[in-house]
Amino acid sequence: MMTATKPIKSAIFKILLLGIVYKDEAYGYDIIEKIKVISNSEILMKEGTLYPLLKSLQNKQLIRSNWKKSKGGKPRKYYSITELGKIEYKKLRSEWNMMNLMITYLQP
Repeated sequence: MMTATKPIKSAIFKILLLGIVYKDEAYGYDIIEKIKVISNSEILMKEGTLYPLLKSLQNKQLIRSNWKKSKGGKPRKYYSITELGKIEYKKLRSEWNMMNLMITYLQP
């Protein structure tokens, strides 16, 4: 499993969450599972990390939420990206890619 410092995890999780809801709206558990799948179980996000981050992104108007009935009938809170969130996601990805290029260049 991936271990990283809190600031790095925070940056990664923010980009991941915005990217996931950029592709399609998703509810909490679905987001956790998508991160698990795309990371080959290397990143296991906990609910205690996910929901405060979702709330923070929502407070910054980067994502929005709405309640929908699930197939099982129980309503779920779905999250989707806003236009402001799309701009932020593209900016963060660009910054991340630049940093990654520099780090890769420095590898011995």
